[in-house]
Amino acid sequence: MKRKKILFLSSWYPSPQQPTHGIFVKRHAEAASLLNDVLVLYVYSGAGNQDKISVNNEAFQEVVLEVQKNTRAKFLNFLNMRNAYAKAFNEILSTWGMPDIIHLNVAFPVTAFVWPFLRKSRIPVVITEHWTGYLPEDGSYRGVLRKFFTRKIFRKASVVLPVTKHLGSWMQKLGIASPQVVVPNVVDTDYFVPLSPMKEKNETVFLHLSSLDERQKNPRSIIEAFSVLEAESKNVRLIIAGDGTNISDLKKISDKLKLTEKISFYFLPEKHKLLSLIQQSDAMVLNSNYENLPVVLLEAMSCGKPVISSDVGGIREYIDNTNGILFSPPDIVKLTDAMRLFCSMKHQFNAEDIRNFALKNFSKPVISAQLNSIYQSLA
Repeated sequence: MKRKKILFLSSWYPSPQQPTHGIFVKRHAEAASLLNDVLVLYVYSGAGNQDKISVNNEAFQEVVLEVQKNTRAKFLNFLNMRNAYAKAFNEILSTWGMPDIIHLNVAFPVTAFVWPFLRKSRIPVVITEHWTGYLPEDGSYRGVLRKFFTRKIFRKASVVLPVTKHLGSWMQKLGIASPQVVVPNVVDTDYFVPLSPMKEKNETVFLHLSSLDERQKNPRSIIEAFSVLEAESKNVRLIIAGDGTNISDLKKISDKLKLTEKISFYFLPEKHKLLSLIQQSDAMVLNSNYENLPVVLLEAMSCGKPVISSDVGGIREYIDNTNGILFSPPDIVKLTDAMRLFCSMKHQFNAEDIRNFALKNFSKPVISAQLNSIYQSLA
């Protein structure tokens, strides 16, 4: 089967300034490159100006460009981004060639920047959508420009790939009714592996890993629930890690509750440290108000770890009583009950079965095959 050229465009993508921003888009691109040639083009505004493009014949390559941000005029920023994309398109077409498929990720705002090219193009467009803004609990799908360009590109798309059925259903309720195929997030199952052999320990270690955004992720409630559990049993420990700037505030809450020795904090842990934190934990804990399919849950399952989570978004599509505990609504009492239940039954979870579930549903070869089937049907 002939390898196709797939041009990935995205509203979010890792950059030197934000190394974890849209990391799940990069993982999808890497998976797609197993069976196709993938070039990622991402332009972002920042303090510098990096517009040099280098393209070769590798199966997976990235062109990440920085455009100097104009702090006085948003419209000039918009024009600078459009011009940067237009220039990049011309250079990519002359060196890499015409793509067979354009794979858009997170439709807005990138569509606004590349619409002059897409409007005239006859290249099939695929859209993967991760954004929680379509969900009523988030409610960020508003604004004339956002709705204008979102509707334009979704009408043009051959197929839309929401990462969960739940997200897809809410997009349809908002009138974004393009043909849909659910393709979940991907995890590097070769990297996120169980620690072998696992040492028996007397304590139960919970891990919370997220952006630490209070509105969505509720990290404060996890500390408060843990304080109740810790008062009942001293054989528990909590690890909180993420890239939120409010991590110092969370530390203060921990100190106020006299949990300094029981809760560890890690700001923006590097990949090897992240793996170590997951491996030494007993369960991943989330108490989010809204979600799609958090990659941290997939990474935990790839390491054979069960998940304790609020029953929101598309999480229930992949978490049941064989690989975790769901609770509803997302509050402190329900979370405490779930953590307490886990302590009493943690040995009932089978790490090998949990990892096998991750391999069958989220590994790069599996997601690559799903994406390739869609690409082959279009071009």
